[in-house]
Amino acid sequence: MIRRHADAFRRYEPFVLPGRVLDWGCRQGVDSSLLREAFGDDIEIHGCDMLDEPYRVFAAHSGLVFTRLEHPSALTYAGDSFDTVIGSGVLEHVDRPAESLLEVHRVLRPGGHLVITFLPNLYSLTELARTVLRQPHHVRRYTARRIDRELRGSGFEPLYTGYHQVLPTLSGSASGAMGGVVFLRRPIERLYDANRWLEQRRPFNRVAANLLVIARRV
Repeated sequence: MIRRHADAFRRYEPFVLPGRVLDWGCRQGVDSSLLREAFGDDIEIHGCDMLDEPYRVFAAHSGLVFTRLEHPSALTYAGDSFDTVIGSGVLEHVDRPAESLLEVHRVLRPGGHLVITFLPNLYSLTELARTVLRQPHHVRRYTARRIDRELRGSGFEPLYTGYHQVLPTLSGSASGAMGGVVFLRRPIERLYDANRWLEQRRPFNRVAANLLVIARRV
């Protein structure tokens, strides 16, 4: 699980603009910690979530300024406040995705970057496995075409769309596509290294668990 998150970060790190960064939906605080490790004091990190404050160890390490949200889509920041917004596993869970994207557009400065990771892929093998095992996780799933259309409709210019995590992974004894099948854990972990090769190659990457999208406010 940690490797998966770090690998996604390496993919989007080149698109993070120095300055003020918002970790949108930051409860776990992992992205904020990775950002602090990579950029040091060159960035100012803010985080917001409708849930409680981030896990303390990550929040303390990243030094993010946390804001608890009370509205399902509104962000309590002034317009043009941030150079980069990171949404890691967030958009598929918000109640009002169209309104939320407009709010992110509002708080980003012109030319600022929106990074979306762990966006569930409609054609995902992992999602299929979860459904077969009666462990559905995401009600809202995306295709590259759908997220492109929604971003453009909210005033963004998509810069990059890619795939990550082709092979199902295990994230604990009670979660993951096959989390309850104990004897499969070790072989699936060993297969993880093949993900980087598969993520870059058709048609394999089209059944990846997640989409990774970079967009610019225009």
